[in-house]
Amino acid sequence: MVTGRPLETIGNIVAGKSVALVGNAASLFKRSHPIDDHDVVVRINGGPFVEDEEKRAGQRTDILLVSDFSDEKHLSAAPHVVWMTPKHRETLPSETRARLYFYPQQWWDLLFSQIGARPSTGCMGIDILTRLIGDGELHLYGFDFWKSPTSYTNEIRPGPHAPSAEEAYARAHPSPPHLLSEGVRRSGKLASPRLAGDPADHWNFTRSRSVTTSITSTIRKIARMIADAFLYWKRSNATFSS
Repeated sequence: MVTGRPLETIGNIVAGKSVALVGNAASLFKRSHPIDDHDVVVRINGGPFVEDEEKRAGQRTDILLVSDFSDEKHLSAAPHVVWMTPKHRETLPSETRARLYFYPQQWWDLLFSQIGARPSTGCMGIDILTRLIGDGELHLYGFDFWKSPTSYTNEIRPGPHAPSAEEAYARAHPSPPHLLSEGVRRSGKLASPRLAGDPADHWNFTRSRSVTTSITSTIRKIARMIADAFLYWKRSNATFSS
């Protein structure tokens, strides 16, 4: 088993915090985002090296999630670098392993079984952060599940990953905090969060009371509709019987 820096350190950094997980969809750069306003900014693979002259995607990288790298620049791109893929761990030089955190193999195995395909680094990022964030908030930026090219390759190449399965996993993700779209606060599963092609391309995992009010209001409306339908049916039967 490959060991590196203690993953509890990442947990201590993100627990209870407002965390931005920044994906690499080109759609991220359609407008500016308040990414650097979050307590912690997490980027993926080549994300820190994308040219962003207008600073639409912020500048900070506190944690970098990687599934491959070729030189020192990835290790130096953030104070904390997490190796996500189960591949090539044993072949990393010992001095490199000592500078990395590792996404647990058992978490990868479970995620693989849930989505039925090799998970992308972004999908693993959602999993690891929702496990560690506690009652904090996880905000997703730049996730459109290959509907636009990857920003640093300008290609749409999902490869061994399953875009539809990953999107479905994110939409139905049951672990707290919960996935929400921008401007919406509610607990429980979210059936249809907005994606990067929608008016709000910022997702947010959080908890809030306002969902209770929203759900209660909806239940009441449904109950009224059922009651009205029952009364209509009862009156119709009474008329028919007479």
